Amino acid sequence: MNAILNLACLQTFNLWRAGALRVLVFALVLAVAAITAVSFFTQRIDAALNQQGGLLLGADLVLSANHALPDKFEKSATKLGLASVHSYEFPSMVVFGNSSQLVEVKAVGQGFPLRGNLTIGESTDDDGRVVKAIPKLGQVWVEPRLTHLLNVQVGSQVEVGERKFIVSAILLHEPSRGGDMFTFAPRLMMNDADLASTKLLQYGSRAKFQLLLASTPDKVNQFFKYTLPELTRGEKIQDLRNARPEIKLALEKAQQFLGLSAMVSVILAMVAMLLSSMPFIKQSLDSYALMRCFGASQNTVMQLLAIQTLLISFFSALVGIALGYLAQLGLAQLAGSLFVEALPAVGLMPMLVGMISSIAMMFAVVLPHAWQMRHLSAMNILRRDTLAQHVSAQLKFLPATLTMSTMIFWQAQDSKIALATIGSILLLCLLVISLAYGFVWITTGLLNSSPQNATLNAVKLGLLGLKRRFAISTIQMIGFSMGLMVLILLALTILYLPLIVKGSDVPA
Repeated sequence: MNAILNLACLQTFNLWRAGALRVLVFALVLAVAAITAVSFFTQRIDAALNQQGGLLLGADLVLSANHALPDKFEKSATKLGLASVHSYEFPSMVVFGNSSQLVEVKAVGQGFPLRGNLTIGESTDDDGRVVKAIPKLGQVWVEPRLTHLLNVQVGSQVEVGERKFIVSAILLHEPSRGGDMFTFAPRLMMNDADLASTKLLQYGSRAKFQLLLASTPDKVNQFFKYTLPELTRGEKIQDLRNARPEIKLALEKAQQFLGLSAMVSVILAMVAMLLSSMPFIKQSLDSYALMRCFGASQNTVMQLLAIQTLLISFFSALVGIALGYLAQLGLAQLAGSLFVEALPAVGLMPMLVGMISSIAMMFAVVLPHAWQMRHLSAMNILRRDTLAQHVSAQLKFLPATLTMSTMIFWQAQDSKIALATIGSILLLCLLVISLAYGFVWITTGLLNSSPQNATLNAVKLGLLGLKRRFAISTIQMIGFSMGLMVLILLALTILYLPLIVKGSDVPA
């Protein structure tokens, strides 16, 4: 096995020096770079949106119910290593002197909020200071709206239920306030240890009992999957996907746009790989036929080809992943200003995706020719005509077509979008073929009916060359057209990316 591996490495290096692999490797590197750049970027955007969504919720997950939550949820969270804190929300009246006002009372426990910070000040005009604390016992924080409605200020004494509290600060910003779009009453925040003394929570009270949770994404997802089937009537679990669905929809739109742009780049690269694989296959056929002449078995030849394919795909993937990482830095720089915090670091999954994609694309190109090499014999080195054992066009392009279709469905994550993309590409191919054939036919007719001169003779010679190599010329024109489509699609995606991420309508 070591001898076969050494021979495969040596032959691959010789093919590279001879120039038979350069265009093939360049096309493969380009495809992997496109896939990994989009994967890196969308992974970072996804993580950033989840973090930003956590700032809106005050946590990564929020369990809420219209009744006291069972202890099993908090015990499960503790067992998995999630941080947790309780909060209670309900409408009530607050009294100051002879005035009263409906407020949204929020009683919070120690550690609130789990994501983000509270901002409090001494007055409504104060810039405020960021704190990681909650009101002390016997104190409340109120929103600026409430100070105007009741004419209260820091130091005033207000009555909530059967208890009197001192207003110790003005609540200027609350992270979890951003997740509720339909709260019209001003906020009054208090310590949950004071809640029992107000005697506001009674049987039938319209209160919302909440358990806020935060941890790493893996632990949060694990708890979410465990908890979702355990929920009963009146209980629900919120995260970025259901608390602020417009943000999640914006991410999915951006991911689909960029993913499809990458897939069109992959299709272009695979077309280039199919065209540039011929010198590699031709030299490989000569080498393998010579090996068969010296007594190498069919299995040895196939193992050698498989190892060469893996070597080419592996090292091309490494270069493509590196270029994809550099490319996503530019995209991240473009979108970084749309987020409160810096985009998170990249993960390992896009690298794995790039490696698998490289191997799949390389084998899709080589597989038809490998099928042809199964029938090599020692006579192939003596009779050159037997080397031209052409595979049918359907078999030659079938693995590449299946690989491209699978990648399009995987990137689009929507069958309608994937089918529309494949249909558009097929329509573009038919249009280019029709235009090319019509151009050659009309131009040939016009030239035949025109007077002869040196310029027209040169044009006729060029048209004859197109006719002789019409299939290759048409494929090149299709590749050029698809290249323009990629540039236009990428330009539109980058142009409208800020609108997509912000959830605004994108022009048709």
